[in-house]
Amino acid sequence: MGDCNFRKSAAITKALTREYGLTFGKGKKNVRRERLKGKDVIKYRIYDEVNASLKSCSSWQDLCKVLSPKGISLDFVRDSDGSVRGVTFTDNENNVTFAGGKIDHSLSYDSINQFLENANVIGAAAAEMLLQPHIVPSSSGGGGSSSKDDDDEDKDRDKKNNYIPRKRKR
Repeated sequence: MGDCNFRKSAAITKALTREYGLTFGKGKKNVRRERLKGKDVIKYRIYDEVNASLKSCSSWQDLCKVLSPKGISLDFVRDSDGSVRGVTFTDNENNVTFAGGKIDHSLSYDSINQFLENANVIGAAAAEMLLQPHIVPSSSGGGGSSSKDDDDEDKDRDKKNNYIPRKRKR
C-alpha cells in the first residue's frame, strides 16, 4: 500500500512540474518566506534567528542569551539518565515548540553542539595567537633568514664538502 501511495505522489509531482513548472525547493535558504503560512512561518523564523545568532555564540548559554530578546527559548530533551538527547526551540509569542532536528538537520542538538565546539577551538587558537604574537603564520613557505651572511656560510660549507647538486632525471 505504501508503495502505491509513493507512485501516486510521484505521478502528481511529475504532472505539476510538467503542467505548471512547479518543483520542490532544495534547502531552507531558497524558500520564499513571504509565501509561507501557519506554523511554517514560525519554523522558518526560528531557523533564521538561530542561524544568525550562532555566528556570535561560543556556548549554549550564549545562544540562550542571544535568542531570548528575540522571543525564542531553547530547552534540552533529556534521557532517563539525564544525558542530553536533543534540543527544542519555542516561539514564546505564539507558544509553538519545534524539535531542532525537525526545523532543519543543522539545528539538531548534535549539529549545534559540534558547531559550538568548533567555535571554541577556533576561538582558543585565536586567543593563543594573541597571547603569543611572536609566532606569525607565514604563507611563503620556509622560514629563511634575511641576512646574506647566513646564506654565504651555507654555500662555503657545501663547497668544502664537495657537494655537487644532481640534475633531476626525467
